[in-house]
Amino acid sequence: AGSKRGLRRADWDAWENPDEVEVAGVPLHHFLRRVGAYDAFTARFIADALQDELDGVEGGSVDCSPAGAMHESDASTSASTSAPPARRGLCSRRAARVVTCSWNVGSLADGRSSRGAGIEASARQDAHRVLSQALGVEAGSKADVVVVGLQEVISLTVDNALAGVPQSSLDTMLHEGWPETVVQWVELLREAVNGHDPVGRRGSHPPGTQLYVLFGQPVYLFGMLLCVFCLPELVGAGIQQFSIFEMPADSLASGVKGVVACRFALWDRSFCFINCHFHADHSNSEAGARRDYEVRMQQLYLCYTQIEFMLDDQCLYPLWAHRAVFLLGDTNMRLTKPEQFESHGQFHAHVVKAVGAGEWPSLRQHDQLVRVF
Repeated sequence: AGSKRGLRRADWDAWENPDEVEVAGVPLHHFLRRVGAYDAFTARFIADALQDELDGVEGGSVDCSPAGAMHESDASTSASTSAPPARRGLCSRRAARVVTCSWNVGSLADGRSSRGAGIEASARQDAHRVLSQALGVEAGSKADVVVVGLQEVISLTVDNALAGVPQSSLDTMLHEGWPETVVQWVELLREAVNGHDPVGRRGSHPPGTQLYVLFGQPVYLFGMLLCVFCLPELVGAGIQQFSIFEMPADSLASGVKGVVACRFALWDRSFCFINCHFHADHSNSEAGARRDYEVRMQQLYLCYTQIEFMLDDQCLYPLWAHRAVFLLGDTNMRLTKPEQFESHGQFHAHVVKAVGAGEWPSLRQHDQLVRVF
């Protein structure tokens, strides 16, 4: 059988140059080196010339074709030799609108059949109304892609963790279809994104109208669910290279806490979306709060270091190989008590007063998540 070889890993940081041209989600100069087998200088020359042309930089009308790049890089070429005529319109910028929504649904499925599977009818209508308003579809907005991350779609109980419904996207390999809870939430999200009204109000689109379709597959792990919806005309053309990742981050590796993620290329730009649910505070003491905060920071660090996607090219793409990264979910980050407050009770009263007065900016400096980033 021979020895096993590890998969290649993308070795670039897409955040170093956020405006660089990408091809199929790969920075152009890396794409040329990998696919075209160009040397580093030639690949960089072509990428820079194309970027200058795209940005309208003066002097950026040089030939950015491979032949032109080789001509420019050949030191033995006479200075009097004229370069081939420039080619314009090789690529152009295109605005893409992506709408994201994150919501901890608070275990709306508690007490349902099949160990918490399904959504009660009254809760379904309430959830549909909230999601429709949050996504803006009933207002007629036209996004290219809509990404929704939910937490606690099933109750986070020991019973569910040990013997509940299929907990992971990978369970579809062992079961026929998605779990009932996932199916119902995907249907509800599709109705909300498409503006369908389950109670038949005027102005809603008729059932079956597909303004948006599910792209790829739902990514789920225990109570976390991540879905991508896009315009039908984008599938296979404007949006491609869908891949998923999931990772439990709780001490028992049950998936009660953890992350689910997906990635794709939209108009050749690489996107990554992370839906997380992190450790919550379990103590009212300052020492306990610090311990809980450290656990959340460890889970966040795992996101940054462990998330990676395998594509058809048999290459692993880590988080930093994506140009646009969105962090959704319930991080359970809190407001840190400043030293001038003697107790959490005093700080709580201050926060309530600030919120009532609309003084949100004054609280941002104490937000743990803001301070992390």
